[in-house]
Amino acid sequence: MALKTTSMGEDSKKTERDITQDLISKSEDLFENKLTYIAAGALLLSLTLLEKIISFDNSRQIHLIIIGWIFLVLTLMINLTSHMVSKILFRKALKEFDAKVNYHVRYSHYKKGLIISEGFNWASVFTLVAGICLIIFFVSSNALHPINSKHSEKGIKDTTNSKCLTVKK
Repeated sequence: MALKTTSMGEDSKKTERDITQDLISKSEDLFENKLTYIAAGALLLSLTLLEKIISFDNSRQIHLIIIGWIFLVLTLMINLTSHMVSKILFRKALKEFDAKVNYHVRYSHYKKGLIISEGFNWASVFTLVAGICLIIFFVSSNALHPINSKHSEKGIKDTTNSKCLTVKK
């Protein structure tokens, strides 16, 4: 079934499959952009948190935030690598198409490329989630303790553990 759409003033026929493929491509582009923004934002937010709120010197379980940072940097590197690998696969597909390589051979290569892309995507999602979780564990284990707060170092009174005193008459 062909759907008629208008593009740039010209009429062109696009099948439902073509429209679906366009949507998949747009979704994958958005996925990569969002992944990059989330990973970079989480990295920046955690660095700001250490600078402004939590004292790194007195923190407990520092390994959590360091491993979390490593995972976030890995997310960014995997995402960049995925983009470059996709570009290489697309160029290879174009060369095969121009060389009039058999459809079944091209399709087989396409499927392998899809598996590689999906692997990169799942790896980046895993490292992003792991990195964010580790940073949340670090922050939650340190932010609630007044000795680790930078505000305590500046002389701001911590009222979370104060006891209520009653005056006897």
